[in-house]
Amino acid sequence: MKERDGEGRGDMGRLLAITATVGVLAVGAAPPQPTAPARPVGAARIAPARAAAPAAGPGRGAGACTPRWRIVPGPDTGTSYFAGVAAISPQAVWAAGSVGVGTAGQPLAARWDGRNWRVAGGALRAAHTSPFFGYGSGAALVAVAALTPRDVWAVGSTVTAAGARPLVAHWTGAAWRAVATPDPGADARLRAVAALSARDVWAVGDVRGRALIEHWDGRAWRIVATPPVGGRDVLLSGIAAPAAADIWAVGSRGSAGDSSRRGLIEHWDGARWRVTPSPQPGVIDDTLSGVAAGAADDVWAVGSVEGADYEDAPLVERWDGRAWRAVAAPALPPVQGSLDAVAVRSPRDVWAVGGGSLAHWTGTRWGTTTVRTSPYVSGVDFWDASTPYFAAVTATPSGGLWAVGRVTVNTDEQYTPLIAQYDAPPACR
Repeated sequence: MKERDGEGRGDMGRLLAITATVGVLAVGAAPPQPTAPARPVGAARIAPARAAAPAAGPGRGAGACTPRWRIVPGPDTGTSYFAGVAAISPQAVWAAGSVGVGTAGQPLAARWDGRNWRVAGGALRAAHTSPFFGYGSGAALVAVAALTPRDVWAVGSTVTAAGARPLVAHWTGAAWRAVATPDPGADARLRAVAALSARDVWAVGDVRGRALIEHWDGRAWRIVATPPVGGRDVLLSGIAAPAAADIWAVGSRGSAGDSSRRGLIEHWDGARWRVTPSPQPGVIDDTLSGVAAGAADDVWAVGSVEGADYEDAPLVERWDGRAWRAVAAPALPPVQGSLDAVAVRSPRDVWAVGGGSLAHWTGTRWGTTTVRTSPYVSGVDFWDASTPYFAAVTATPSGGLWAVGRVTVNTDEQYTPLIAQYDAPPACR
């Protein structure tokens, strides 16, 4: 986060706290109303909460080593955020996003080495205005996929007065390098990436109101034909690849006759992309933001649905090998009515994130873990001065989880990375 003239350097910091609740929300139902928070006084600096260490020795309380979510300090990158995360092992986790001071920004990539998060620099450094807030010119990475410690892909976009262009970056073990992509035309963005092998990487997004899909074959990126999609303003925002001939992409499309949007699911069968029928439970809108696969017959997609009351509620859909079906969704606070990403560890172990919430499906119901921030900033005379937001979640091969995003302080659009890890407490590992 940007510090101004020494402000935010006091001993009092803003705390992030994690609380757990359990609940289930039927698709389209209004979520419960939140209770009014207390108003503690703190400085403008945002600092992660310290996880309580379990007691040592034989007297350790029952459940002290149960895996749990904890906030992990990120790299010292000032005003910055993360939008994508991928894990190779417990000692190799990657996050991608953007960093900047005020209105200047540039692509950001960082790596967890098992102890700390460290920025991984390279050839992508260039001053821009971050497009995350939707104005000006800029450059940002929004998704990342990792194959090995020397083979990591990240995608996003650069934005100038001439419009948006896809941005693709490749980590080879020593530095990031920008990789040339075909020119699909003005106003093109890549929003998600999935990697199967060094010669099989996919990225999806949109270009001038149409879906955009690109493929890396080990030598070059090329644009792949997409199926006809009725409507307008089509975009793809998530991709999952269970196998080379079994790839799913999700997003949304605008209706031709009105302003509503509907969820969109496309499937690659090894030869071509096809639109796959999916539930559309929204009275006004339903959109899909993220997708993940545990198996060929266990694929989950998440997003949001807007009912007749114009309130957003989380949307969860599942592929069972034969059809997509809407399933029960977790209860989220009204201001956090959308799910943005999902990770599947088994049919009874699914995690989805949205807003400041991390939701867990156990096979029968959802439980929700919520990150709270102190709603008051010293010197700022209004409530809800900061907002936590998780943009991405991924599972590690060892069974852990990582979620990344940002905490925004509404004054001057200041924001700082938000990183959470789900694992046993450090003293138990």
